Amino acid sequence: LEGNENEIKSFMNFIFKGVFIHRYRDVVPDIRCLCMSELGEWMKNYPMVFLDDIYLKYIGWTLYDKVGDCRLRCLLALIPLFSTTDLVGKLELFTNRFKDRIVQMTVDCEYEVAVQAIKLLTAILKFNERILEDKDCENIYELVYHSHRQVAQAAGEFLNQKLFHKAEIPLSSSTQTKKRSQNTSFMHLLVQFFIESELHEHATYLVDSMWDLHPMMKDWECMTDILLEEPDQDDEPLDDQHENCLIEILVCCVKEAATGEYPIGRGQPNRKLNMKEQKQKEDDKKILTEHFIGTLPPLLNKYIADGDKLLNLLQIPLHFNYETYTTTRRERDLDTYLGALNDIVQRHTTAEIFDAVSKCFECVCDVIFTLSNRAIAYRGNITDKIVANFIAAMNIFEDMDEADEDDLYPLLLNLRKLDAFHQCHDLGATDLWDKIHLLFKAAIDNEDMSPEIVEKCFGVANRTILWGLVHLETQFDRDLLKKIVKRSRKLSGLCQKLMLHSNQQICQYAYSTLCDLLISLSPHLIDKNDEYKSLVLDINENLIQTLLTFLSTYVFNVDEPKDQEEQVKIEALHKKRNLLAAYCKLIVHNVLPIQASTNILKYYVKYNNDFGDIIKNTFTRARDISKIHTAKTMAHSLIAVYCLTHRDQQLASLPNDEERTIPVDLSPLRELARRFNLSFGLDMGKQREALAALHRECIRFGVTPLTDPIDSTMPGPNVLFLECLPEFTSKLFKPDKKAIYDYLEKLVNNVVISDSDAWEPLIQYRRVLMDEGVAGGHTKDSRARSSTAARGRKRVHEVSAIDELSRIYFASMASGGGADMIEFTIKSNVVSSEAIRRFKRSMPVHELRNQLELITGAQASTMKIHVKDERGTELFDLNDDSRTLGSYDVHPKMVLSVEDTNDNSSHLFDDTSSVPKYELSQEEYASRQGTARQFLQENKIGRFNPEAERQKEEKEKQKEENEKRLATKIKISDRCEVAVVNQPTKRGTVMYIGEVHFKPGVWIGIKYDEPLGKNDGSVDGKVYFQCQNKYGAFVRPSSVKVGDFPEIDLEEL
Repeated sequence: LEGNENEIKSFMNFIFKGVFIHRYRDVVPDIRCLCMSELGEWMKNYPMVFLDDIYLKYIGWTLYDKVGDCRLRCLLALIPLFSTTDLVGKLELFTNRFKDRIVQMTVDCEYEVAVQAIKLLTAILKFNERILEDKDCENIYELVYHSHRQVAQAAGEFLNQKLFHKAEIPLSSSTQTKKRSQNTSFMHLLVQFFIESELHEHATYLVDSMWDLHPMMKDWECMTDILLEEPDQDDEPLDDQHENCLIEILVCCVKEAATGEYPIGRGQPNRKLNMKEQKQKEDDKKILTEHFIGTLPPLLNKYIADGDKLLNLLQIPLHFNYETYTTTRRERDLDTYLGALNDIVQRHTTAEIFDAVSKCFECVCDVIFTLSNRAIAYRGNITDKIVANFIAAMNIFEDMDEADEDDLYPLLLNLRKLDAFHQCHDLGATDLWDKIHLLFKAAIDNEDMSPEIVEKCFGVANRTILWGLVHLETQFDRDLLKKIVKRSRKLSGLCQKLMLHSNQQICQYAYSTLCDLLISLSPHLIDKNDEYKSLVLDINENLIQTLLTFLSTYVFNVDEPKDQEEQVKIEALHKKRNLLAAYCKLIVHNVLPIQASTNILKYYVKYNNDFGDIIKNTFTRARDISKIHTAKTMAHSLIAVYCLTHRDQQLASLPNDEERTIPVDLSPLRELARRFNLSFGLDMGKQREALAALHRECIRFGVTPLTDPIDSTMPGPNVLFLECLPEFTSKLFKPDKKAIYDYLEKLVNNVVISDSDAWEPLIQYRRVLMDEGVAGGHTKDSRARSSTAARGRKRVHEVSAIDELSRIYFASMASGGGADMIEFTIKSNVVSSEAIRRFKRSMPVHELRNQLELITGAQASTMKIHVKDERGTELFDLNDDSRTLGSYDVHPKMVLSVEDTNDNSSHLFDDTSSVPKYELSQEEYASRQGTARQFLQENKIGRFNPEAERQKEEKEKQKEENEKRLATKIKISDRCEVAVVNQPTKRGTVMYIGEVHFKPGVWIGIKYDEPLGKNDGSVDGKVYFQCQNKYGAFVRPSSVKVGDFPEIDLEEL
């Protein structure tokens, strides 16, 4: 090679100039990618020749390529060059020229390109940090908070290189005996970066980006020392903002170490950790617990007066391994920690702090914790004081004639504590129901009652019932059952009364509590115990109407102030979504009937931006309960929208102007129907019954009354509603269309329908059901007008001559008479398969022969073309090559039967018996080396693994035993429903039970109600039962469900 070095260089230059120069801008992206990758390899392997600006410019130019993969290959080619110290010096000119483009690529729409661009800039930063200006770095700093985790981690690596890549020398102080951690200065820098960047208010994203890059993220001692110890004389003390940020970072690091969860929006939620990550998590949890056992109580005591810092610090014990207190003999530290929690409860007044303390006690009082009895004793003392103070405050309240906010504050403070502890702990030993009930009465009688007091009362009352249910499940007590029944009925009545309160907040609290109560005491309780039947709340029309009235008042028809701030709007929308979700939850959990969602679904289009996802999820989940009832509810929603539109039209009409035509805007109705139709999906077989039910409900409304009570020649007021139904016909099977058409004809029987514009919706709907001039559920008839056209009581009966000619023309086009293309089914004696093709009427016959030769394989010179109808009757031949196809009397769906008169070509491609085949005997194959069989045998895979085969046989045996057991529950002549995977559900009658000759095991012979089977009850000539052809089938017992399954009939839907 050394002797021929010059020749090799010359050859590579020839390749570069002769191939690369012409192909690096090729129209095929893969070729451009290959050019960049290979050029990068040449530069890395032969830098003396190719690492030059003459060649680098091609990579720089391709950084602007429109295809993301090409840009990515350029970056991947550059990163190894900047990572090699000996090569970096030759890249300075390239870096200065294309630096701005690389910085732009950090926000590339392709995330992988953005990641590699950041990594390239990190490599450039290692080479010379002066190349990148401050504005360039700031663009990358923002990406630390990016929602894409790989981009954020790459930006975190850049930040680590820029700020923290220094000599880590431990800091020491002459005034302190304890040596500071080497990460102290880095932690100060991180806090300062978080404050000054002002890019995000949540530190968890910054922590996640830096997590695997710097050891300071797990240096608990460093962080707590900064917070607890006094600073050196030369150091500035932390101000309040720095302390807040450091505590937030500390808590985020603890959560990341103890759970391994990614922040919201990054990565898959609730992801499963692998074994290595699980082991790392347990080790980190143990280490942080050992450290914070001693340092958390001093932190809580130091910041006990600061609610924000305290709220963050109280998140740390939620991630403790509490058995560490026992294994390390730290019982005294546990008492210190519990005493600190007690002091917090006594000194603070906010509900958030009480909730956090309650959760801390919930963790430490867990019975699996060895020292939980100590924590339970502390908790008991705290709750006893709270209850005593609450009773004392209630006694004062009862003696008051009038009370202001100051007088009610002790009562409110103890209610906050009571509600917080009642969320996580059972306070059933103290019965506070009567006291709470007095506050409810006061709220009903007094419109100025504090909404927060009512909210806490609802929380305590609701949780009293829930804790009672827990006791019932643990040990059934009939007296406790009666008490819960009485209190639940009382609370339900109070909620319904307070939903009419003048204070909006109290109304919303009452509504939310009532929804939660209906979920807790739903009919599903009976599945646990029949004795719970008395617990179930009675759901009637008045209750449903009360809930819907509330939603209409506070969710849908709300007038928002125009000058409202954006943040206030977002918070208000969030509250509305929660209120709507509470009601929808009752439907998807089958507490309220599906029909109760009618007045919710009708807002699907109008409020799609605000609540569309909630409403869609509601009727999607409702389908799992009942497809038919959901479809009927959709129909009722469409009817409700139409009635509202019709009412608005009547209000807009003038009583004295009878000749005036008022536009009826049905676009919202049609848009709602379109969205409902899309929700049925693509599997039409599973939705047959539901779609038929929807059509039936809509038809019944549309033709009632069919004619105008005053003028019998005019349609009724609801016929116009039928205009939305063609939206649903595209998903109907032909038999279903026929059944729906018959049902429609039955309702409009003996009524003369004129060919006037007023009857147009009914006429068009009938045509759609008959598949006349239909395309995608919409008619092509020119008379199908927009719903915004003027349609009133007075219709124009005369149709202009131009309109009539247009109708005739488009009707002929729809039937195929005037179309330039015509569709044929093609058969031949050369191949057994069929094909469907469309040809132009203007195509000459000789050109048609050439086309058919490509399709069938028959030679054009020996080809005869016979034209047949759909039943196979021969009509005529296409034997004149000079004529066009359209000159013959051809129509759509005719058959072109191609006959090749050459006898040797008949079914030439179907018969493979004369084709020589390569055959290998079993002995010869077994003697070969490196075969698939040998690999399977050596690695014991598949049938060569005795243990796997044994397990497979056991599974098959268990499966067969289960099938036999299920077969014993099925009898001949039973009605059944058959559900086979990837097939629509079918109904039929059991005709045979037993073994069959064509497959092992027990099989069930079914005679279907419709021709959806495979045979007539016989297989290979052996008769098992008798039925019509295509009505019989054999299925496994596990696919058969026996019950009262009558034949599907449109009248029964």
